[in-house]
Amino acid sequence: MRIDGSQRWVVLVVALLALGGDAAMAQEQDTTIATLVRFDQLDFDAFSKQDWTLFNQIHCADVKVVLPDGRETRGIKQHQSDMAAPSRQLQCLRVGVDHS
Repeated sequence: MRIDGSQRWVVLVVALLALGGDAAMAQEQDTTIATLVRFDQLDFDAFSKQDWTLFNQIHCADVKVVLPDGRETRGIKQHQSDMAAPSRQLQCLRVGVDHS
């Protein structure tokens, strides 16, 4: 049996819940899983399939992205333009999520 996309995060939730924890820990786990599921949607659906409507829905208008080469993009239009470029190849992807 192959586990894909959001299913793998459900497996993670079940495993974490099996370890026990309080309500605050459960809420944190829910938030983390929702973030990971959303990132899978961004990576596999929006970026890989170049679904720019979804790409724009997932990002805020003033998104700031720091690329592996240290270059920064600011704003969804610049970020989408960079991601749509035919020469765009990701060698390494480091993700940081700001919950503010």
